[in-house]
Amino acid sequence: MALTAEDLRDLVALLQAHPEWRKVLWALLASEEVLRMPTELADLREELVELRAETERRFTELAEAVRRLSELFIAHRQEFLAQQAHTDARLTELTETVRRLSELFIAHRQEFLAYREETDRRFAEL
Repeated sequence: MALTAEDLRDLVALLQAHPEWRKVLWALLASEEVLRMPTELADLREELVELRAETERRFTELAEAVRRLSELFIAHRQEFLAQQAHTDARLTELTETVRRLSELFIAHRQEFLAYREETDRRFAEL
């Protein structure tokens, strides 16, 4: 039996007059997969909402962790810079001490050489 355009118009008019028949016709025409789609779509939306909430929660946790790490980094950097300044000051002190000791050593060596020369001269006179 062939379906004519007039038959189709009659079917449309009947479905408009009886909206409750649409569901029955849809169940007959659609496959099981198509019929499951609204439920599956609702399930996917619910899962998406849950995943988004979980993602937001984890993002918030990560943002907080980054904030804490940034604070720790800044504190450690300040501590490092203070320690570096202290080390630089100590190195400057030690450099000055070595310079003074070198000067004293040179002066002492010159004095020693002068005494040795004097001693050698005296022994030579004997």
